[in-house]
Amino acid sequence: MKKLFIALCLTLMALPVVAQEGIRVDNSSIDKGFWFAVEAAGMPAFANNGTNAVYTQADVIIGYRFDQFFRVGVGASPRYLFSSTKVSSGNFFPPAKWNNFDLPVYLDLRGNFVSQESKKVVPYWSVDLGYEIGHGVYGSPTVGLRFGGLRNDFLVGVTYSFNYTKGSFQDFMVHAVGLKVGFEF
Repeated sequence: MKKLFIALCLTLMALPVVAQEGIRVDNSSIDKGFWFAVEAAGMPAFANNGTNAVYTQADVIIGYRFDQFFRVGVGASPRYLFSSTKVSSGNFFPPAKWNNFDLPVYLDLRGNFVSQESKKVVPYWSVDLGYEIGHGVYGSPTVGLRFGGLRNDFLVGVTYSFNYTKGSFQDFMVHAVGLKVGFEF
């Protein structure tokens, strides 16, 4: 009976060690899986015909995280264009292009430049490439800072956006540079 009691006591003393081992957090499991991001941006835009506007856009992206250095996703960015110069019918960029909604859909690639395991702030990169519905090719590279942990981060970055539209008389290239803020989880 005494041997059984000692074996039972040793087993009970070992349970917390076994339980702790079972609940240990493994960073490799945090690194992989689905992720979601929402971002907002505002930026002045300049067309190759001298027409100017201001973009405001909201990005919604869902994807798969391979590790903290590489993620792949698909996104859509509903945006509104405010005209900041008088657009005449003589411009190659039609007046209907400004003061309306656009919808770029794209492939999003992103990742960290350095490991975030022991840091709260790290630099990140992002590249969006796709099609703006009804207009043409869309692209937007971004570099910025990621604030937070391995899975829940606030994002602040500088973004460049371009659109290429093939026109009947002239091709259009629209460039924009601005600030992008968001949250990724």
